[in-house]
Parts: sequence; C-alpha cells; structure tokens
Amino acid sequence: MNELIKKLQEVQELMDKTALDIGQKFAVYSALKDENLVKPLNEKVELFQKLELEFKDLERRIRTSER
Repeated sequence: MNELIKKLQEVQELMDKTALDIGQKFAVYSALKDENLVKPLNEKVELFQKLELEFKDLERRIRTSER
C-alpha cells in the first residue's frame, strides 16, 4: 500500500505542475490570441485528464486495500 500512496503523491505533483503550466499557457494565449498556442494547450489539458483518471484509480485501489 505504501507504493500506491507514493505513486498517488507523484501523480498529484504532476497534476499540480500540469495545472500550473496550463494556467501559464492560457494566460499567454489570452493575451496574444495566437491560434498556434491552442494545440499545445489542448495537449496539456489532455495530459491533465489522463493524470486525473490515474489519480482516481489509485485512490480507489488504496481505499479497497484498506478494507
């Protein structure tokens, strides 16, 4: 279970970094309205969504292993 908790923390850190990166990229896009920035921004959002799914799966696995 310790490995699951460690992995959960790693995924949370990646989510935090990705969310910050999304915010920064969106701020630049909002200021410049440069359509070339949309694809990299969307890729970051997709990465965040994948991390979120992994996070939820790890949470579920931790809860079920505690029983």
